[in-house]
Amino acid sequence: MKIYKTIFKWEGINHKGKKITGKLYALNIQQAEWMLKERNIVPLKIRKIYQLFSSLQNKKNSSKEISVFFRQLSTLISTGIPIINALQLLLQNHKKNSLHQLIDFLITKIISGQTLSSSLQHYPEYFDALTWHLIYVGEQTGTVDLALIRIAQQKEKQLLLKQHIKQALLYPFIITFVASIVTLIMLLFVVPHFAELFQTFHGKLPIFTIKVIQISVFLHLHYFCILIFMLLIPTLLFFSRKFLRFKTLIDRLLLTLPILREVYLNILSANFSRVFAVIMTAGIPISDALKLLNDISTNEIYKRAIATFKLEIAAGHRIYEAMQVCAFFPDLLLQMVKIGEESGTLDTMLAKSAEFYEADITYWTKNFTHLLEPLIIIILGVLIGGLVIAMYLPIFKLGTFI
Repeated sequence: MKIYKTIFKWEGINHKGKKITGKLYALNIQQAEWMLKERNIVPLKIRKIYQLFSSLQNKKNSSKEISVFFRQLSTLISTGIPIINALQLLLQNHKKNSLHQLIDFLITKIISGQTLSSSLQHYPEYFDALTWHLIYVGEQTGTVDLALIRIAQQKEKQLLLKQHIKQALLYPFIITFVASIVTLIMLLFVVPHFAELFQTFHGKLPIFTIKVIQISVFLHLHYFCILIFMLLIPTLLFFSRKFLRFKTLIDRLLLTLPILREVYLNILSANFSRVFAVIMTAGIPISDALKLLNDISTNEIYKRAIATFKLEIAAGHRIYEAMQVCAFFPDLLLQMVKIGEESGTLDTMLAKSAEFYEADITYWTKNFTHLLEPLIIIILGVLIGGLVIAMYLPIFKLGTFI
């Protein structure tokens, strides 16, 4: 587990009213402030110095590990074991696991008097607002084990969905990458040797061969600029996602491009339905539920749709009526919500909607690779075969050059 801790230099006033300074390790400024208040110090100024990267088994807590943790914890609590004892049992079983430090932290906070939900808030990179909110509701109603099971199931579904999408994209990515490397090697190292050979020919080379040689010469002359450009584009795309305007533009493109729109909408609808079903099952009020949905949504355009949805609910409209105002909720989801709202089984209908969209995405991912294989073969044949033909065309016509 990679722990990203920052050293903070702070100034504050202790319980005697004396101004003091010091340094501490924390994940963020909020945690640093909390740690100082725990020591009865009123923080006046907190400044980040630098970041320290330490590793535990060189592995980050994955979504799968967190999901397993919640399922194990729910099983122990459901048998009547107190939460602190359940965490201590898990700590013993995870001595060589990256969760060890995280569980140890939770035990320390609960012993100090904090609840499980408030303790989880100290690790926002692992536990989102939905997670600790569901646990908070479970603590108030005495159903923490059920809340943990719901969280585990929701995370397992999300993880399975991500795995299907990654598997569908992995094969085309590898083939494209290998084809690009082979093409560059041929253009940079093979074609120049043929070009030198063709200089001894007395005759006009085929247009196709001339164009390939020109591309090879261009790459040789500008390879450094092209390399920088190839590195710069993904870097800019990565960092630009941190800017809201650029992120909104990308999110809008994903929802408008004809090829991606349907699949991407299915992914968003599956996540929306699954999370909304979990929230409604927990009995969280609709206003809080929509706020949580907005907080965990990763698409800015979809966030705006949920915000509009929330305003419509506040204006007194029914849920399916409010959803109709937003253009990004599919007709099937609207129908399922309407049936669920009228029959009093909204959580069940949302769960069925999630299952439908997840099944549709699974079907798409399984068939995507099979449908793409012929296209990849054609592209590779045209690309690699075209280079080979371009180089051997003059050799085939060698008799006309002599």
